[in-house]
Order: sequence, then structure tokens, then C-alpha cells
Amino acid sequence: MRETKEDTAERERESLERTKKTKKTKEVFEEETSDGPDFSSEGTKKTKKTKKGRRPRGSRLKNITNRFLETFRTDKPGGLRVFDTETRGFAATAYPGGRIVFGVRFGNRLRRRWITLGELGTEVTLAAARSRAREIVSESVLGGDPVGDRRRAAAIPILRDFLDDYATWSEKTKKARTLRGEAVYRKVAERHFGSLRLDEIAPAALREVALSYTKAGQLYSANRFLSFLSAVFSQAVKLGHIATNPAAAVPRNAERPRKRVLSAAELAALWKALASEPDAGLRAAFVLMVTTGCRSSEAREARWKDLDLEAGVWTVPDTKAGEAQEIVIPAAACELLKAIPKAGPFVCPGRFGDKPRADFWRVWKEIAARAKLTDATPHDLRRTLSDLIRRSAGEAVAQAALRHADARTTVRHYSAADAGEIRETVAKVLPFLAKPETKPARKRRRA
Repeated sequence: MRETKEDTAERERESLERTKKTKKTKEVFEEETSDGPDFSSEGTKKTKKTKKGRRPRGSRLKNITNRFLETFRTDKPGGLRVFDTETRGFAATAYPGGRIVFGVRFGNRLRRRWITLGELGTEVTLAAARSRAREIVSESVLGGDPVGDRRRAAAIPILRDFLDDYATWSEKTKKARTLRGEAVYRKVAERHFGSLRLDEIAPAALREVALSYTKAGQLYSANRFLSFLSAVFSQAVKLGHIATNPAAAVPRNAERPRKRVLSAAELAALWKALASEPDAGLRAAFVLMVTTGCRSSEAREARWKDLDLEAGVWTVPDTKAGEAQEIVIPAAACELLKAIPKAGPFVCPGRFGDKPRADFWRVWKEIAARAKLTDATPHDLRRTLSDLIRRSAGEAVAQAALRHADARTTVRHYSAADAGEIRETVAKVLPFLAKPETKPARKRRRA
């Protein structure tokens, strides 16, 4: 069938309409995705909205330099963005008021991603932002996921928040005595690393804190600090927050059992120094340590309600063994404790009386200096009494006096000793506990 002029004109009109529609669609697509330059005199020319409620900001190509940024300003509410000609995807966006924010766009046209790098002047420089943009683009090209990495990093908690969760878990599984010890090291950890994410804490930083303990002569405290954080990070590894435990890579100090015991002359000098101690609470705490061999933490946290000075028995509700234990107090020590005024619930109260004294170690150094003791610690008093009792009455009585739950701590076998035997032995090995002989009162002469 032969085509008429009317059919030919109709076909040409349809072809022209299809061409116009294709050209219009292409222009809208280029406005959405193009990084090409815009040669308008002020900002960018108005384009059609690509999405409801969203108008793309300006898309220019500029050589972003420090000199350019000095004059890069805009008064548009949405800001003005320019892309760098040197680094692919790197951009700077100016906002009203003078703020300039760096960012990087990467990915293909089907899936564009954007990461904000930081604001100029807030510890972010042009060189640092451009360098980071290159790393992100390179990582994306090599198959990485920079946006996903940032989201996963943002989900990792900081140490201070994680310690709150760890404390909640510890309260259900650990003894109160252990929790009090961990609270000390938690304060140190929060002071140094509280605002850091768990994956940002490096072994080298933990080692610096441990070295500060070691240089102060507190070798065991350094180990306890690392052990506490190692338990914290192990919990974080189990929960998937971090891959490895940074505290496990820090070497510990070698712990060797101390053999230091005080001689009879040193014990007498220490007792004399305690007699001149002006603080009655400290004097009472150290009397308990010397005469009962209790631990320094037990003496520091002792309460008057737990001391039966008439019966000569001290009931310690919270011990290392995890159960209440009774300590025998010699009669002479009971008389000394009765003369000490009670300034609160604690035998050795702190500044306000509602808590035990916190500076026990510092005070011990002062008392030891007055007694001229060298290389002596509060725990040496416990070891000294144990050695004296063992030499005088045997291993079984020493074990009963020191309340060792494991017989291997003091001896391979166990035989309980009664309170009377312990009192007699302590009075025998500590002769300075005997009351001084009182001279008879002189009779008055009659006038």
C-alpha cells in the first residue's frame, strides 16, 4: 500500500515527539547525577525537583585550595557544594554563616554513597580531609564498604558506658569484696580511657598506666589493674564489640611470694609508734592487725557492731573466703579497743564518718617511718604473726588463727585450735601486749 503525504507527516510528528521526550528525560537524569561545571554567574541555575521536598544543591567543579576556601561563601539556606578537580568525589559545602563542611561521594551511578568528613576549623584541615577522601574512594573501588564500617564503629560503645553494663553483670556473679576492689581500678580506667571506644584502646596505652603503678612501687596493683580490664575486654569480645583483648597483650609484673617478717625489736618499735598515733581510729585498726593477723582491708572496713569486746570475738561478715568468719581478739587488745571513742559505725572512719578511711597505705608509710621500718607492708604484719604462732604452737594453730580455708596455705594437714589456745599463743608471742605493772598508790602522810 502506497504511503500518502498525510501518513508521512504523521510519522514524522511522532518521531519528533519521541525525540523530545528522550531528550527531556536525559536532561533531568544529568541534573540529578552530573558532576559537571555550572557556568551561571551566581550559584547554580534552577532545576526541577528530582524528589518531593528535596532540591539538589549546586554542583560545580573547582580546584579546592585554602585560598579558594577563604572566599567560598553563600547565603543559600541549603548551602552550596563544589567538587574538587584534583580528588575524585571530594567536595566542600559552604553554609550561611561561614561554615564549610568537607565530604566525599563515591560509588557508581546506581548506588551513590556520601560520607561527611568534618567541618573546616574544628581540628579538620583541607589536607587531612582530602587525604581521607582518597582513602575512602580507594577502599570503595577495592570492594570495601566505608559507610558500613562507620556504622559498625558507631555501634561500638565507649568504655565508660560498657563499664556500667559490666558492673550490672558483675553484681550478680561476684562477691561484694571483689566489687569494692574493682571499683578502685574502674575509676582509674575511666579517667584515662572513659571517652574512647573499645576498639580505640591500644595495648600500649594500657601499658603506660600499668607502668605508672610499677614506678610507684605498686607491682601487684599494676597486675590487678590489668586483670580487671582483661576481664572487661574479654566480656566485650564475647559480645562481639571487639575482635581481640588488648589487655591480654600487656606483660605483667613477676609476682614472687614475700618472705618479710618483722623482728621482735621491730614489732616493739611499731607498737610504740602506734601508741603515739593521734588518730584513735587508725590506732584501733592497726591494733587489730598486729594482734589478730587480719587483712588490711578487713581492719579498714571493721565495724564496731561486729566486735564483741566482752567475749573477745570479731565476726567478719565479708571475707576472702566468701563467708562470715570469727576472729579471736586477745584480752589485752580488747582493753585497748574499749578505751577508743566511737566516731561512727566504722572502727577506722573516714573524714565524714559514714565511710571507712581511704588513705590507709599513705598512713601506714608514716607509721612505718616513725617506727623506722624498712621494706615493710601492712600484710607483713599478718605474715609475722603467722610465723610467730607457727614457731610457738605449730602449723595447725597458725592456720586456725589466720582462718585459711585451704590447708595447703599454711600446712598440708588441718587440725582446728580453740579460741583459748589462740589467745594464749598470741599473748606469748607478743609480750608487749602484757599490761604494765601498776605501782601501788603511795599512802599520804598524816599531818
